[in-house]
Amino acid sequence: MHKSYNAKQIIKLIIILALPLLAYILAYILIKYNDSPICIWKNIFHRDCWGCGLTRAFESFCRLDFKQAMTYNNKIFIIIPILLYAWLKEIIKTWKSLK
Repeated sequence: MHKSYNAKQIIKLIIILALPLLAYILAYILIKYNDSPICIWKNIFHRDCWGCGLTRAFESFCRLDFKQAMTYNNKIFIIIPILLYAWLKEIIKTWKSLK
């Protein structure tokens, strides 16, 4: 018997698989073409918040420049494993729904 896959589920899986690349491209664009900080807290109070530097840290981390990522925001080493876990969990869930 031939098994047919749900087209919506396949598209969802492709999008989920592409998310890290899309996140990197977005981070790169924000860094390359934005001179002012995008942090509302920093723009109002002129002080860094706990999230300041995460976009640059993420972009550095993706380029495997871990030392630079650490200088931008050391919390990236907590956030990346959490994001990776959630991403892989969603891939597995979507893959299982195809079967």
